[in-house]
Amino acid sequence: FLSPIFDSITKEGYLGAFDHRLLAERLPRIDKHVVALGGISADNIYSTFALGFTGAALMGGLWGKNATPTFDEVMSNWQSITTPLVMSIAGFDPSSGAGVSADIKTTESIGAYCFGVNTGNTVQNQYELTDVEWLGAEQIKRQIDAIVSQNTIRYVKIGIIRSLEVLLEICEYLCEKLPNVRICWDPILGSSSGFVLHGSESIRMQQSPLSDILNKIYLITPNYDEAQTLFGSSCSDEEIQRYADRHGVNILIKGGHRGDESPFVCDSLYSVGGQRSDFRVLRSAQRKHGTGCMLSSAIVAYLAKGFTLRQAVGRGQLYVAANIKKSRGMLFLNAKNDYNISNLNAIRLMYITHPHPTLSLCRQVELACRAGIKLVQLRVKDSGEAELLEYARAAVDICHRHDALLIVNDSVDVCLQAGADGVHLGKEDEAVDRARQRLGNDKIIGATCNTFADVQHAYRMGADYVGIGPFRHTTTKQRLSPILGIDGLADIALQMKAHGTYLPTYAIGGITAADVGSIAECGIHGVAISSAILGSNDFEGCTKKILNALSDNQ
Repeated sequence: FLSPIFDSITKEGYLGAFDHRLLAERLPRIDKHVVALGGISADNIYSTFALGFTGAALMGGLWGKNATPTFDEVMSNWQSITTPLVMSIAGFDPSSGAGVSADIKTTESIGAYCFGVNTGNTVQNQYELTDVEWLGAEQIKRQIDAIVSQNTIRYVKIGIIRSLEVLLEICEYLCEKLPNVRICWDPILGSSSGFVLHGSESIRMQQSPLSDILNKIYLITPNYDEAQTLFGSSCSDEEIQRYADRHGVNILIKGGHRGDESPFVCDSLYSVGGQRSDFRVLRSAQRKHGTGCMLSSAIVAYLAKGFTLRQAVGRGQLYVAANIKKSRGMLFLNAKNDYNISNLNAIRLMYITHPHPTLSLCRQVELACRAGIKLVQLRVKDSGEAELLEYARAAVDICHRHDALLIVNDSVDVCLQAGADGVHLGKEDEAVDRARQRLGNDKIIGATCNTFADVQHAYRMGADYVGIGPFRHTTTKQRLSPILGIDGLADIALQMKAHGTYLPTYAIGGITAADVGSIAECGIHGVAISSAILGSNDFEGCTKKILNALSDNQ
């Protein structure tokens, strides 16, 4: 713990004692978890993480100065602290399929609060754009002033805007008002119906402001045609990577508008100082209005919630795909976002129940939750549906009491009836795509995989995570697939990375506490364990040991 980072809310005279510029420089070099303490509140918690702290502890920010706050006051403070703030600076679309109103719908469905700043009033519907009445830089800055005078915002998305000169002026103003801001620019140069906002010749004549803009933003998300206009017609990997490195900007080339016949949409991320990462999802035959706006605003929302850039891009792509699948016609009805699915990215240990002579299944679930496990799979082999449903309802109550997730093994029906958070499906169970139709987008679906081909299939069908195994021989499961070992897991992890298949992966099958470190190092997200914990003499101690091993291999 490092304290006080800011002036204490509850201790008079306990003032912030650290140079924040120095913290931002040194914290990333420390190989330990450093938690910020002192004066943490909704106004500064995300800037605290931006300094490089891995966590924050707070008291006054939650309870306030009032010695006896009401429950509603505490919950209001908690919501303010845990809801990240973002800003969309974009045009107004009367159909709300794109622009600032669409950005607000998207970000708030993901769990971030979005402020909207208007750059121009468009004349359009879901099929065509015919005119724009632009707002000038001063009018845009006045709107920004009103918001940032009362709110600290970390991530800003910018959409259509009058010109590169106005865009540069707004970027400079944001950097002045919000020194730690990260700007995402979605460079909309024209509409899909043919309306030209900024012609290619106009862009080529403005290379100087374009270079200055790229120097000030964090991420740019052009489609392939826009990338050719901005970066040159060749748009080679080497050229795009040079732009990224030269300007310190991450570049995401959206592949949805490419005229190829691939069954996949491939979005390519060029990270600063890194290499290209590809993200693939099945191409939809449905035309939609505003997919680009939805993707960039979803990425901003996931970034604000603490996801890494690669995680945010992967989740954003899946979010758009899920909404395309759910909606009919040209417009989106934003799917209710399942925060549980997002949470899987932070949950690395899954406990699987198994018959035991002295510990009932419900007692196992209780012990697992008390030990800090946030994801439990209820496996009750050789039981009827009525018995499984009884167990599932009890297990759901236990897990939800401890803010943990409960996954039911094998049965979609029981998952629905018990109100469980999701279902895990083996190769002989109901198909993932069929289960998705029945469960909707609000439930987690996991799938058992033994090969990379299995993982690809589960990904295409809409699985939220995959269990990969068996790692070694296990007595808790019959009809085992071929043993993978550490080399098999590593090979699947490498192929997933190479093909842009970003899903939480859990190694399963005969895993012990001693295996956890090497499994995490080979690129697998987490582990699913039963016997190693259940067979130990210390349920909680063994669990803590595994959680610590996973924490040491982030």
